[in-house]
Amino acid sequence: MFSAYFEQKSLLHTVLRLNAAFSGLFGLVFVLFSGSISDWLGIPSATALIITGLLLIGWEVFVLQLVRQPQIEAAGAWTVIFGDLAWVAGSIGLLIGGWLPLTKAGVWFVAVIADIVLVFAVLQSIGLKRQPSSS
Repeated sequence: MFSAYFEQKSLLHTVLRLNAAFSGLFGLVFVLFSGSISDWLGIPSATALIITGLLLIGWEVFVLQLVRQPQIEAAGAWTVIFGDLAWVAGSIGLLIGGWLPLTKAGVWFVAVIADIVLVFAVLQSIGLKRQPSSS
């Protein structure tokens, strides 16, 4: 059932699939468990997590549309890379700015997720460089 989804393709395809799965999973978890997660992270409003979760699910759909292409267009790949970098920059701003009363677990969570998203951005840019140009 899942073999077609995970069949071997380029590095770019593989990392984009992982990005989509990661985004969709966290989006779903944020929507379904926003109350308990917001308490654990120190986010005063569960609504913020619900909105973030819905945005992540939308991001998953966008990324999966790219993965369906045999040759991923550079513009689409760069959109994902810059979107990931924007997430990382926002996370750094959130941590440095102190706008939310994050718990210690919340600080670690935001930092670790930002690190993972940064790894996605780096691997996607490497995959994009390795992808043969369309003729």
